[in-house]
Amino acid sequence: MISERDVIKVCMPFPNDTSGLALLKHYYICSQNINNDKVLFKCQTQKPNMITKYGREGFREKFYPIRSNSLVPFRQDTVVDKEQVFNLQNTTVPLIYLSQEKPSNIPISIYENVVKEISGPRRINIDKAKFVTLNPDCT
Repeated sequence: MISERDVIKVCMPFPNDTSGLALLKHYYICSQNINNDKVLFKCQTQKPNMITKYGREGFREKFYPIRSNSLVPFRQDTVVDKEQVFNLQNTTVPLIYLSQEKPSNIPISIYENVVKEISGPRRINIDKAKFVTLNPDCT
């Protein structure tokens, strides 16, 4: 079972379970796993146009950047979305969903900085049945 700081790669039924994005696996950082209730931070590859699109300040407000290196499980520079945090209730996510990159979790220092930056975001409740349909090894 996954735990805090683990990076998982799963399909997320968001904005709905049939959207093109929902059918592709993406990275999420597990921020909390208490009694199988999880809080997940959405990650995505940092794209060159993000700073241009949002401006330097807007980019910093919306994303927390993580540089790719041997300490994180990301092959490319990645950003954590500060505005979209997912709640997944009463769901077991087995270790087979851990990132295949090693290490499969993020360092404590980076994790603590991400948590500080994401205090009080909008929480998105994920439908467990739809999540399990997209990730059949989860229960």
